[in-house]
Amino acid sequence: MAVTENVSSCSLSAMWDWSHLSLSGTPPAVCLLDAAADLLVLERNFAGALELCERGLQILSTDNGDTKNEQVKASLCVIGIQALAEMDQWREVLPWLFTYYQTAREMPHNVMELCLLLYSSVKQPRVMLDLSREWLRDPNNQLLPGYRKVAELHLLRILLPLGHLSEAEEVAKDPRAFTAQQQEVALTAVAEERRRLRLEEEEAERENLGELDSPPGMSISAK
Repeated sequence: MAVTENVSSCSLSAMWDWSHLSLSGTPPAVCLLDAAADLLVLERNFAGALELCERGLQILSTDNGDTKNEQVKASLCVIGIQALAEMDQWREVLPWLFTYYQTAREMPHNVMELCLLLYSSVKQPRVMLDLSREWLRDPNNQLLPGYRKVAELHLLRILLPLGHLSEAEEVAKDPRAFTAQQQEVALTAVAEERRRLRLEEEEAERENLGELDSPPGMSISAK
């Protein structure tokens, strides 16, 4: 079973975004990137796509510091994440990424976005909690255009499902992440989640009181 159905809302073509890179005279990693994308999307050969991504990443590991190479590296990682997820190996995604990035804050925003979408879609938001926190607190990341999207996913896909409502409020009020109108929408979402949890607690308390009021030895469902 593929676990990427719920990740489709994120445009993978936008995440790869190597269209601006000329294939003429570029390193072999770009050609491997193009081939890996074909294997993933057209042939659905996920193992083959992952292998090409790893070959491309190995080539890039010997040449650091070039901005274009960093863009290719990010695109290779996005395809690699997708390939692992399609093979139902989503548990391997983070260990795999940490062979290419030393810390979470070093990951490009599109890689972090896809990880947040993936782990929340498989009901494992706690896995990403500290990683996305680390990423958002990095001053360099706060200057990136993708900061807002990561903050949004962190709030909606991680903090709210885990019940971290006070922290969610702090994120919602961050002017670097949201406009005034977006802050209002985000704070409304937090308030609605708080109300839902309160109603659940009240219902649980009523059920407990009902059990205590039942005569000894008699089941509530007894006829």
